[in-house]
Amino acid sequence: FLAGATSNSMDRYGLSGSYGDMWGSLRQPMIELTVPFSMGKFVLALVSPNTAANTVGGTDQDTTLPKIETSLAFKLAPVSINLFFAYNKYDDVNATDTEYDISSYIYGGKVSASFGPFSAAGLLWQGQNTKNYGLVGDALTYSGAYYNSTKDEIVDADVKGYFAEVGFKANQMLTVQVGYGYTDCERYQKEEDAQAMYYVRAPIQVAKGFTISPEIGKYDLKEKKNSSGTKTDKGKETYYGVYWQINF
Repeated sequence: FLAGATSNSMDRYGLSGSYGDMWGSLRQPMIELTVPFSMGKFVLALVSPNTAANTVGGTDQDTTLPKIETSLAFKLAPVSINLFFAYNKYDDVNATDTEYDISSYIYGGKVSASFGPFSAAGLLWQGQNTKNYGLVGDALTYSGAYYNSTKDEIVDADVKGYFAEVGFKANQMLTVQVGYGYTDCERYQKEEDAQAMYYVRAPIQVAKGFTISPEIGKYDLKEKKNSSGTKTDKGKETYYGVYWQINF
């Protein structure tokens, strides 16, 4: 997880985007160091930094550091554990050339296990300014940094989420999986009790390295509350689709 996961090889649980799960930005230039050991591996990746839209009225962002992603993975059969931490930083520059620090981080852990034909996985994470970090599918209104012009300061967003999935392998071709995810965020008296979803999918291994996955699920987008306490129901959405993947 992370360290070449959010940027390149994140476990993709269904079509869910960032509904409790995390899926990082599409492939970015990066340098990755992997240090294997007897029970697992440590990974450090330096990734091209993410810069979101300028929040302070300017058109420029300055970067001095790469995005940093680290993970520590180890296996205690039949359980696998992955701990991760990531950091992204850039400066928003306003029209008078004043710089404002926009810092993002994410940390957490994933546990997965297999017992015969049954499998299970769980993810728990927390972060700051995840929209600025560059999570794909992050449609939360309040998950990014905000410029408070009255106080002339950046207000950070606190975000957390969890995800769980169970699966059953019916045979060599067919697996059935059920998942649920939940995310919420808070930023300066504004809250978003956010984007819960569940889904069912059935990956079919047509041939070695070739998988087709039909899926159906539902988003319960919950509600958001502004600084005056007014709540807005964001509604529900049912989706279905199929995606395919070939590994060479």
